[in-house]
Amino acid sequence: MPPTCFWCYHIMFLSRCKALIRTVSLLGSIVQDEIVSPALGGQRKPFLVYLPPSYNTPAGQAKRYPTLYLLHGSPGIAVHHPDLFGVVISLGGYYRAEGSIWGHNAAYMRENSSLDILPSKKDAWRLHMYIGAATQDQPYYNYARQFVQELIKLHISYHFDIQNGFHSWKVWQTQIYNALTWLHWG
Repeated sequence: MPPTCFWCYHIMFLSRCKALIRTVSLLGSIVQDEIVSPALGGQRKPFLVYLPPSYNTPAGQAKRYPTLYLLHGSPGIAVHHPDLFGVVISLGGYYRAEGSIWGHNAAYMRENSSLDILPSKKDAWRLHMYIGAATQDQPYYNYARQFVQELIKLHISYHFDIQNGFHSWKVWQTQIYNALTWLHWG
């Protein structure tokens, strides 16, 4: 049984989480660890795991807990694994893999392009999606709009949060707050 996880992919995000960590740790415990990322050439990336107060009790060990992963990039992992996810929050994300990071393998790029694979992944249509975009964040703003059009076409539950601004923490902080209040925590 996995604990409730907050994967903070960037060290910068960890520093911005300090106030949240202090508040949340009063309600449970925070464990900090790191993972070696093969995708980033073996770099070590820190992450946080929040454990609710009941987690280390006998009753808590038998319970399943909701899991919130904060990842950088695409909603693709949830689209590929809808059996593990019920909600996706994508802020300033990409929906079509492009650029040199993907190499020249068209099949690999397609498999990492949520916009391309979602129509054929009917089991992922039950996901609830929160899409955040910033008006000056190009090309990601246009990509997010295209993705939302696909969600509409497929009748997938979504909320589209558009903020004035750029690909920046100022926008994401607002959207993270909005997204967390949008979630149904019960």
